[in-house]
Amino acid sequence: MKNQNQDLVIIGGGIMGLFTAYFALQFSKKIVLLEKREIGNKFCASSGYSRSIRNDYLDPFYSVMASESQKMWVDLEAKSKKKFIIKCGCLNIAKKQVTPKLELTYAYKSYKILNSLGHNARYYKNSKKLKEKFLQFGADIACLDIDAGFLYIPAILDFLKRTLISKGVKILENSEVTKVKRKGKEILVEFNKKTIRTNNVALAVGVWSIEMLKKVEGAFWLKLPIIPIEQQLDYFEVPPYLKNKYSSENMPVFAYLDAGIYGHPLYGQSPGLKVAYFDPMGAKLVKSVFDPQKQDIIKNNFDFIKNCLPDLKKIKLMESEFNYYDMTPDNDFIVDELPGINNIFIAGGFCGTGFKFAPLIGKAMAEKIFRKNNTIYNLDRFSAGRFGKISDLSFLKTIPMYKNFIMPKNWKYLKKGIEALLTLKKLP
Repeated sequence: MKNQNQDLVIIGGGIMGLFTAYFALQFSKKIVLLEKREIGNKFCASSGYSRSIRNDYLDPFYSVMASESQKMWVDLEAKSKKKFIIKCGCLNIAKKQVTPKLELTYAYKSYKILNSLGHNARYYKNSKKLKEKFLQFGADIACLDIDAGFLYIPAILDFLKRTLISKGVKILENSEVTKVKRKGKEILVEFNKKTIRTNNVALAVGVWSIEMLKKVEGAFWLKLPIIPIEQQLDYFEVPPYLKNKYSSENMPVFAYLDAGIYGHPLYGQSPGLKVAYFDPMGAKLVKSVFDPQKQDIIKNNFDFIKNCLPDLKKIKLMESEFNYYDMTPDNDFIVDELPGINNIFIAGGFCGTGFKFAPLIGKAMAEKIFRKNNTIYNLDRFSAGRFGKISDLSFLKTIPMYKNFIMPKNWKYLKKGIEALLTLKKLP
């Protein structure tokens, strides 16, 4: 490798980097993947035990894309001969006491979208109907995305890593990139006091995108505003006599997105019932079809359990997981060549919902890299150029994206972003 020019160097060994390598093998075997720590380390977005796989997006564009990605996951599972898709459904719930206008909730709206797109979905119009199927929840309405569930991360990462190595991809862990620069037609990637020459570079570093872009010669990070925001992600102990009831055999993935909640049932080596919280009013600030009602009842994971999982009111916290979202100001992904910098591509800004799309994104990245920025998928919406340039002042067109953030009442969200950047910078 020392003297050989590579066709592709991928920086970042999370799920997006791994899938970019997986699909890039269709075009070349001269691929190197650099990971700052180890594959699946606790700081990466691909760590932990599980990620949701669902179709119930309010934006039909994402719902269709999720459905296509799900087919790719099914194909991959068949090739792996391992079970990592746990198809238990995804239940969006709503409770009148929390969000009084039930007809405006995510649960109600998502059923309409799923139904219009031909997905398998079931609507529970009252608490009695819901209790007939799912005794765990205290809610007034619910929508079940029947074909949804969750992905079991340990099995996926193990399969991808072994497959890539067996097919000749060089995976170099504990390799921190310090510089990416161009020398003639080549790109030089410096790491651990070494240098790799390559024709193309793919950046897939999640919440470290801003830090990484500072190391790319000619890239000014303000062109791509990918901002990390910390989230709560906890695992709770379920009493032995309730474990079967709260297992994936009897309980679906669940969400109350109007209140910023989602979670997963018990499965495998998971240390407990997974419950996660994000600030839905912060999400409302961006350009999005998501428009939650303001409420003060559910502000964290414990509040959700108290109000919507009546069996578990005295539940014990077992473990918390490192969890940051890499957000963009318009709530759309970035999957593109860096503006004005040929042959350096980026996949980022997945807003806490990227894992399920990884096969599709990885394939699109590989096609863009080796087919001169062309892919079978229409991902114009994910253009890196939509944020404009500093040099010609075209970045001014993005001001409407930020208008909500500059209002004094919303400064706390800017503060959270700055705090997250400072925290990430201190990590080993």
